[in-house]
Amino acid sequence: MIKVGDLVIISPAHSVKFGGWCGRVVAIEPEDGLPVKVKFNEQVYGFDFDELGDDVYGKN
Repeated sequence: MIKVGDLVIISPAHSVKFGGWCGRVVAIEPEDGLPVKVKFNEQVYGFDFDELGDDVYGKN
């Protein structure tokens, strides 16, 4: 289960622009169309759970 504070990798199969990027989950807003907010450097982008890789850093 992904939670706020986790480091995640964006799945290359779901995102051409962000595929393979690593970021930190800063918020999860279930009512939003793109509920998982991931921060890369100083920018925050929204993603769906399907767009995130199967692994969370430190967990399999």
